[in-house]
Amino acid sequence: MRKTIANGNALNPFTWDCICIPLPGDSIIINHILTLDTDFGYSTGAVVVTATGKLIGDSPSRAVAVMGTALLENNGYYNVSRTALFGGRVSNHGVFMADSLFSNVTLNNGFVSTGSVYVETSFWNTGIFRLTDPTKEVVVRNYFLNGDSLISGVNSVFQMEGAMRVNYDFSNTDTILGGGQICIDGNSSNFGVITGTLDMCDLTGGNAVDFNVGVISPSVKVCQAPCTVSINEEETGLDISIYPNPSSSSYVSLSGIEGYNIQVFSTDGKLIRAFIGQANQIIDVTSWSAGIYFLHIQKDMTFKTARLVIQ
Repeated sequence: MRKTIANGNALNPFTWDCICIPLPGDSIIINHILTLDTDFGYSTGAVVVTATGKLIGDSPSRAVAVMGTALLENNGYYNVSRTALFGGRVSNHGVFMADSLFSNVTLNNGFVSTGSVYVETSFWNTGIFRLTDPTKEVVVRNYFLNGDSLISGVNSVFQMEGAMRVNYDFSNTDTILGGGQICIDGNSSNFGVITGTLDMCDLTGGNAVDFNVGVISPSVKVCQAPCTVSINEEETGLDISIYPNPSSSSYVSLSGIEGYNIQVFSTDGKLIRAFIGQANQIIDVTSWSAGIYFLHIQKDMTFKTARLVIQ
């Protein structure tokens, strides 16, 4: 077992009681402010942040990956930009923050949280996520997807007993349940099941979701309580142009995206294309089916979601 004995960097031996650098597979106890200055992935062992501890990434690209039978437990403060949960056990009883969060945890009830979770850009759950404390919240400042992007109905379960706010786009292709509240500021779609006594509210239309081809239980409430979770996303300042939009032609022109990472998603969350934007970008949409597509446009911590309609 390796324990912190002082605030410091993860790669500094004098941060640790062993005067060494812990390795993946070790059991790590964080009692202090630990700055993660290296990417860290592990499939065995444990990382436990105590109530007095903080685990903080040193850059917007810093990453943690949990796999296999490993344990990640946060009782204090966790803030690592790129967090990928491919397996193992994850529990949060403090404040859990990330830029992009991918969760495929299914062991022992999946990702169980009695604390608040804040995601700066995207949250993709393909496993089991449970927020069990009705006084806590999940805030996603860009887009949220529950379900596998390739296969629907593979038991991606998202349980919300507290309050959740999604500041841009929301899509469900599997199962969302609970007795809490979900507020959505952007486009929303349901291809799966939404059940329980959730209070669902798409603020752009006043419905549970904008587009529903799945099942929403009659017990689900619609916009009954005011949405007071977090605040709306501030304007990014990006001046994006998409022409023509709606489009019935073979090509679409994008401007204002030079140097930005572009991801194009269908309404069921499937990634259609990803590329680095160029000046006066032209994209070939000949093979795209008619429908609505969402463009996620990001560079560093600046991001925007745009909608493209193919006729």
